[in-house]
Amino acid sequence: MTPNRSPIGLDLHADALRAVQLVAPDATRPTVAGTLVMPRRNDDPMPDVDEFKRFVAALQRRGFSGRDLVVAAPSDAVATSVIAVPRPTRAEDLPHRVGEELLRATHWDPAANEIAWWEIGASGRGNANVDVMAVACPHPTAEALFDLVDASGLNLRAIDIAGAAAQRWSHATTASDPCLALVEFTWSAMRVVAMHDDLFVYERSIPECGIASLFEAAERETSLSADLLELALRPGPDDASHLPFARCIAAHVDLAVRELGIALSYVVSRYPALNGRRVTVIGRGATIPGLVEGLDEQLPVAIGRPAADGPDDDLRRLAPEFAVPAGLALYPAESFA
Repeated sequence: MTPNRSPIGLDLHADALRAVQLVAPDATRPTVAGTLVMPRRNDDPMPDVDEFKRFVAALQRRGFSGRDLVVAAPSDAVATSVIAVPRPTRAEDLPHRVGEELLRATHWDPAANEIAWWEIGASGRGNANVDVMAVACPHPTAEALFDLVDASGLNLRAIDIAGAAAQRWSHATTASDPCLALVEFTWSAMRVVAMHDDLFVYERSIPECGIASLFEAAERETSLSADLLELALRPGPDDASHLPFARCIAAHVDLAVRELGIALSYVVSRYPALNGRRVTVIGRGATIPGLVEGLDEQLPVAIGRPAADGPDDDLRRLAPEFAVPAGLALYPAESFA
């Protein structure tokens, strides 16, 4: 890896492959070395070898350097769960107890999945239990990612999950003013992520709120092609240009409000200290005119896009769709070498 450069953070989606690389002269205040979006339209977020090699060639043309990648596992292949685990008498017995409870509560087979977990505090059911956040990624998905990266001549340093990467980006940009939750609008889903005491403690993914459904509705409404819609639903100097899509955007906001309200109510009930904090919207959908504004009008919490000023300005100035790949590039903090 090139000195002072991070690994390349790569986020895979059906609509685009997105990458960020950072540089940190003092390893404490990283700045952006490069960003790349390669648009695509594919039902499978995982590219084939030929497409991925084209992407790697584009990285080289854009000035990315080094061979290390940190990739977010495709969200539709990842499962997350919060479970209450009976607290064992001996702390060293907790991993075994967690494994038993995960198998019972989620039916995740440890022989078929990569599983990670971490404590998120005492359960509300009493001191006899401890709450654990657990994540599972099927072995075939992990193996396919390793094979894909190996075939391109790069090195897969780690497979991460998008929610943890979003939390890492948020901590790097808003550590002094943490938010209630991050809401990521991707092509395939709306993802709600909550952090408490610097821990990733909650994630919920709602596929019907992904922006693919908004694009499909707008295409039916206007008969425009997907490429023209991509241009039309980008922010521009003239808000009136988006009026033909106002009804579609409003309908999408209504659906998202219902689902987001449920998720935020749970987070606040579980972590009362988060009540009153803002919600930050990231992802491709954050730039769709009227979407964030509609959520802010209808929900009883402050909702907005990432602030573009303040400390760590370079990370804050990234477009919202780069929040997750930037968080991947920040994995781990000692990755700048």
